[in-house]
Amino acid sequence: AGSQSTSTIIRGMAVGDIEPHDLPKILWREFRVAILCGGTLALCNFAKLLVFDRIAAPVAAVVCLTLVCTVILSQLIGGLLPVIAEKLKVDPAVMASPLITTIVDTTTLLVYFNIARGLLKI
Repeated sequence: AGSQSTSTIIRGMAVGDIEPHDLPKILWREFRVAILCGGTLALCNFAKLLVFDRIAAPVAAVVCLTLVCTVILSQLIGGLLPVIAEKLKVDPAVMASPLITTIVDTTTLLVYFNIARGLLKI
């Protein structure tokens, strides 16, 4: 999701459709897309975990809530980094997949463990 977002933003900046001052509009759009995508994935995954994998509902909820948060983080970070690079006069393409993946993976682990600790009381 983050790589897709970054590609879209970089393309928009390259053709002049997106400027750094458009950041709030960009983040709002990316957030809405992430909610729809993450929510759909989470609902399908929750049903699969309960029905086919016979996972306990609290564990399935942790996985699915983390999935939604991951997609949101990925979309927002993917939309934010190229704009920041542009403001810093750095090539926005530098903010491509590896950097976004590293940031999202790290934050997702933190989110996952915190959600698990909260929901599962561990």
